[in-house]
Amino acid sequence: MANVTKRVTIEAVNDRGIKFEGSWYNYSKFAKRAEIDHASPNAVADVELDKAGFVRKVRVIEGATGVTGNSQPASPAPSRALGNSQYVRLQLVPHALRVIEMMCERGHTVDATDILSHVEEILSYLEAIVLNEELTAI
Repeated sequence: MANVTKRVTIEAVNDRGIKFEGSWYNYSKFAKRAEIDHASPNAVADVELDKAGFVRKVRVIEGATGVTGNSQPASPAPSRALGNSQYVRLQLVPHALRVIEMMCERGHTVDATDILSHVEEILSYLEAIVLNEELTAI
């Protein structure tokens, strides 16, 4: 069975998954972070589910509106050329590079082949902090 893509209205979001159509769907451990947009409740998104029902991709539909379970129009998704998670990651790159610079200043050896894995680790950590702050602010 192939992956299935659905256009849905997001009802709720947490760090493990999203809720739509009255059910929670966990993010797949095989999903790539760059393919999971940070969706807010009431956002309309294309969600790709794998054959086991895990979320592989989330693409917020720019400027789209939908109808939530209480028949109120959903808020439009943020209008950016990049998806939300891509935008957040792009904003965090200078901070990740600064952390690597500080590691070097403190005598850590950072091999050129390891830089990308270091950046990915740091971006994941910083992204979790930023997304947690956004959820706390809601």
